[in-house]
Amino acid sequence: MFYKKGFSKKILISLIVIAVMLGSMEIILFPRLIQAAITTTGEAEATSLDGGKTSVTTDKGNTVSMEVPPNGVTANTTINIDLKYKTDPVLSTYIKSVSEDKYIVGTYLYKFKATVAGGKISSFAKPIIITLTYTDEQIGELEESTFTINYWDDAASEWIVLETIVDTENNISTTTTDELSYFMLPITLEEISLFAILGEEAVEEEVVEEEIIEEEVVEEEVEEEVEEKPISEMTVEELEVKIAQIQQAIINLLTQLIQLIQSQIAEL
Repeated sequence: MFYKKGFSKKILISLIVIAVMLGSMEIILFPRLIQAAITTTGEAEATSLDGGKTSVTTDKGNTVSMEVPPNGVTANTTINIDLKYKTDPVLSTYIKSVSEDKYIVGTYLYKFKATVAGGKISSFAKPIIITLTYTDEQIGELEESTFTINYWDDAASEWIVLETIVDTENNISTTTTDELSYFMLPITLEEISLFAILGEEAVEEEVVEEEIIEEEVVEEEVEEEVEEKPISEMTVEELEVKIAQIQQAIINLLTQLIQLIQSQIAEL
């Protein structure tokens, strides 16, 4: 047909090549306007073609993110990160299942969720990327390369350790998963110093309080010994001193407990 109209085979091939080139140029010069949604609100819409990502930062300075890769879902999906403080009654089952020798970095558990048209989904076509950050104040001098992200396995009713990559320069721990649940970043208690548990500022405050208490004790020894008042009869100032004494006693006991655990570990 083309030959009858004066088209040669070479001209036809040339037209095809030009069409292909123009198509490539369009992709280069005019990329798709639709890109993966990226938010910092803890919620985003992930599409089947582009995926999506959301992150949120806690009041403790920990940033948590969830990223759905391209083709990770088969339909437009709402992804969400819900922050739960460890003392929340809703978490009682999960917290009780945390080993007694573990300390939860940032004191939060993170609930990762995904829904399609209002219906909950928990698995994906491709692994989801989860990142949890931590601060220098929260870990002290611990060996960061040993940190592992844990997730809650509903079927087994236990915490599962996930293979984790730790960026020690930027304090970022990363893992992948194809299931959503509660996630956390725990540290073995035997490795934690008082600095890591309470934070630098808290420890400095306790040192100051300890010095104040010692001064008060010296002053009390100089004065005549008097019977301690019942709490109900104490003034506000006296109650504050009493509370400081109790706090110091707790810190002393905690320090002794850590030293005891470390000595027992050393003997193993």
